[in-house]
Amino acid sequence: MDTVFVVGASTFSIRQSADSSEQHMKVTITRDDRLQWTYRHASWRPLAVGCGEGSAYVWSARDLVMLPDDHDDDPSVLGVDEDLLFVFRTHIGWLLVCETSVRLVIGQDERSRVELGDVIERAYWSGGRLHVEDARGITTALSVTGGRLTSLPAFGRGIGRLAIDDPILDKTEGPRLVGIADPDSPEPPELHDRSPERLAPERGSSTTVTRPHLPLASHTRGWPSQ
Repeated sequence: MDTVFVVGASTFSIRQSADSSEQHMKVTITRDDRLQWTYRHASWRPLAVGCGEGSAYVWSARDLVMLPDDHDDDPSVLGVDEDLLFVFRTHIGWLLVCETSVRLVIGQDERSRVELGDVIERAYWSGGRLHVEDARGITTALSVTGGRLTSLPAFGRGIGRLAIDDPILDKTEGPRLVGIADPDSPEPPELHDRSPERLAPERGSSTTVTRPHLPLASHTRGWPSQ
């Protein structure tokens, strides 16, 4: 049975068939019933399809097939050296969520990579950042800054009390915010003012914790339930 999906004005169909090796499968992609490409892919993970930023793509355990926008072009294939779990197309490039790492690919070149401490089980977007959760229940938020992946401090089950110093919230013109994550609480981190003037108050004076109205998407969305 063929899988059919539509991207813009183009219709793609995908057919999987057996290969001579049990570890591989044949994948045939047809565009608008007139262009056809056949590939040999690893078969130990199911084939997946995606679409983002106007681009359609297909991926298997070890290969990403980037389908062309132009009717006269052929697909581009990018291979990886570990299992490919999720693929996200952004305006900057491709974010590949592999078994234990996340990679930023621009064009055909890997520009940046973040290695995780365990096998990744989930990946989702929240607050304009990519969040990945590993087998230990630890969630790491990732953003792209200056063409490179930046990992923000992890939170989640089993990591103890963790001080989260968010560089995105660390504004030079305002107070520096630090969140304290408690793994025994389902709530996101409580934010405390750690500005230099707050850290060394005059003797006998009181210290007031301020919480300016800043977007706290990375701390208030996607907080794992207990």
